[in-house]
Amino acid sequence: MTKIDQKKAEISNLNGLLSPLNQELLQHAGANLLTDGEQEFPYLENIPYLRDKPALREKAVAYIKDGKIKEGLKVLLKDQDDFAPIPPPENAALDQILDENTGFLETMQLLNYGPVTEYFAHRATAPTFLSGLALLQLGAKKKQPLIEVACGAGHFLRSLEANGFSVAGIDLVFSKLWLARKFMNIRGALICADSMAKPLFTPKKPNTVFCHDAFYFFKNKDKVIENLRQLAFGGSVLVGHVHTNAIDHGVSGYPISEAEYREMATENAAFFGDSGLVDFWLNSEEKQVIQPLISGKNPVVSWIENPPEKAGKPLDQYAADLHLNPILSETEKGLQVNWPTPGYKEEYETEMPYFDPKKLEQIDLNRLKTAAKAQKLTYFKQRILLDTPAL
Repeated sequence: MTKIDQKKAEISNLNGLLSPLNQELLQHAGANLLTDGEQEFPYLENIPYLRDKPALREKAVAYIKDGKIKEGLKVLLKDQDDFAPIPPPENAALDQILDENTGFLETMQLLNYGPVTEYFAHRATAPTFLSGLALLQLGAKKKQPLIEVACGAGHFLRSLEANGFSVAGIDLVFSKLWLARKFMNIRGALICADSMAKPLFTPKKPNTVFCHDAFYFFKNKDKVIENLRQLAFGGSVLVGHVHTNAIDHGVSGYPISEAEYREMATENAAFFGDSGLVDFWLNSEEKQVIQPLISGKNPVVSWIENPPEKAGKPLDQYAADLHLNPILSETEKGLQVNWPTPGYKEEYETEMPYFDPKKLEQIDLNRLKTAAKAQKLTYFKQRILLDTPAL
């Protein structure tokens, strides 16, 4: 057996994956399997499954050993987190996904993602995504590997790779990582594991660690933040779009007060608000300064531990050819917004100054097609044009 080679990964200092059970170095144990010397783990689509779910893990391993790779993959694609509002998909839906090459949106619908479907389908448009891009500009060092915890379907990883970063993604749900590999074309290492469990590897050099729109879901936040710092190994820790309990956000999770988050963060942590971060993304000249968030009862906070001395460049390199945002359509009066769901409109409309109806009325498809490079970049930053996979 040989040490796991992190296929498709561009991070050299992961130093090998560790078993979540006995902390031994994981090794290949034949095709699509890893072992820690005592237990075996599925390794499908170059994604190790390291969750502490023995029955599910053993069922997938048994299929893999019998050469039934598709059946093993279906077992893992059914796995969910504790907040999933809908039962896992049926085998017929998974057969359709794997046999018919369904698109991004249809695949999520067949996976029974429920409201998460629209969240992922239009994540790149949401102000929460722009605040994350700005936080990365402020806190990520391009020379350091970047590890995203709770990376979901890989939207941020896609932008980071397009801008020259070496990345790895960790998430609790295997199917989200599978989406990241299949539709977002993530080249970096993807690992299915519990962020509240034992360390996944022992870093030898500093990393940037990023966790966005997810930290409030963790119950044992002290344990998670320590795990993030362990992964960073002296590098920056970026925690973005964290709900506080100042208001009822109407979503799942375990938000706490802003004061508790500030007490949890390191002394050198810099706190920011979402509106300031979105404005920074939309107007991110290199010399622009963003003001730290004043302590109070803010509904959402973000922070950077061990922040760099100066911000990096905007993550404005395209991952693919630009296309019109699917939320927008052309009318006789220019572009108009077609909200994907009433909930999406209710949550984001007032926080999206870049979708000003009066400005959208002045834009048509011909103007987008003939726009100069600098203007296309502006449209990209304003989310009028996107580089996302087709829905």
